[in-house]
Amino acid sequence: MRRTQVDDWPSSDARWVLAVIAAATAARLALAAQLPLSVDESYAAAAAWTLPWIWIPLLWVLAAALRARPRDTRRWLLACLGSGPIFGFTLLTVIGSRGLPHWEAPGYFILLPLRRMLPMLRP
Repeated sequence: MRRTQVDDWPSSDARWVLAVIAAATAARLALAAQLPLSVDESYAAAAAWTLPWIWIPLLWVLAAALRARPRDTRRWLLACLGSGPIFGFTLLTVIGSRGLPHWEAPGYFILLPLRRMLPMLRP
């Protein structure tokens, strides 16, 4: 019985392409399995992505704004909006879920105007 072209799929030329795609998919899945971070790794990655000389002052102004309470409504609003993603996603890693460093990034971006207001707020 003669084989048809449909019976010969995938052809020998296409087999190596399928093997490369399968290997790339396996490598991507293996990399994705290693990316979620624990609490200390999450903080270190956030500091690395934000740069430590920006990240440390952002945490400092967040702590100062939360300590001042709602006396200054602009500072309080930015502190509350920024602390949600930062503390929320950090809490997820504390209770055992693995996290990624970019999850907290919106909170740090919200704190950037608060950091910019810092020279104006000093007595």
